[in-house]
Amino acid sequence: MSAHWPPPFQIRLSQRAKRILVSIHPKRGLEIVTPKRLGAQQALDIIAQHRAWIEAKLHARQSHAPHAATAWPAHQLPAHIRLPALDEHWQLVHLATTTRAQLRIDSAQRQLTLLGESEQVWGLLQRWFIAHAKAQLLPALHQLAEVHNDPLQGSGIRWNHTRWGSCSHAGRINLSARMLWLEPCEVIYVLHHELNHLHHFNHSPDFWQALEERLPGALALDHGIRHAHRRASFPEWLKLV
Repeated sequence: MSAHWPPPFQIRLSQRAKRILVSIHPKRGLEIVTPKRLGAQQALDIIAQHRAWIEAKLHARQSHAPHAATAWPAHQLPAHIRLPALDEHWQLVHLATTTRAQLRIDSAQRQLTLLGESEQVWGLLQRWFIAHAKAQLLPALHQLAEVHNDPLQGSGIRWNHTRWGSCSHAGRINLSARMLWLEPCEVIYVLHHELNHLHHFNHSPDFWQALEERLPGALALDHGIRHAHRRASFPEWLKLV
């Protein structure tokens, strides 16, 4: 299966519809219009049945689109989510319903199913990223602190756009959930960087020397991570989260 398949799509319930239809709306993108509720797997099966037609239509739209880059449309969620930090790929299915926004998680299949209008579910997606980062990154932080005898007093995850992490005078470290889009070696660097602040609450020459001693190659990683958010691994839709 192609890395770009299936494309992002929505399911729209319509009492006027007599049967299930697959269409491509100028603004809403790929839609399944249905008179009855569909499960996530049913929706994927329908999309697969119409794959040739969908790919031809999407290709035609792309060929006639302006060459200038455009912002990711707020109504369209990604069909796939890649988290380089954890080497994980998740499939995201969006069922556009008028019911209360919900998120269903299938960890075994690595599938997220979002129910509700697009504007509502971006917030649910953000909360899942924060929870997932908390479950995956904080244990590694505390393990490193124990190995290096760092006086870590607490930790947390935030949705921070400006810094990968922060360390308070009280000994608490907060990490950004956006670290999920860093490479694994860069995640380790951020953890060591913040833990090192528990001993050197500055960026003095002593700080950098101590950091290089606990993590050889840290200085080179620091140079590369400064503009990591500009990479292709940070998807355009992430700006809407």
